[in-house]
Amino acid sequence: MTNKDIVLGKIRTIVIRHSKSTKLNRKTRTITLTFQSMLSII
Repeated sequence: MTNKDIVLGKIRTIVIRHSKSTKLNRKTRTITLTFQSMLSII
C-alpha cells in the first residue's frame, strides 16, 4: 500500500463517519470525489 492509498482510506472513513452523522451526504460525496480526482492527478 502506498501513502496515497492510506490517505484515501483515512479520508473515506472520515467521510463515511461524517455522512452518517449529518445530512450533507451529497456535499461530502462531492468533496470525496474531488479529493480522489486531485490525488489521482498527483
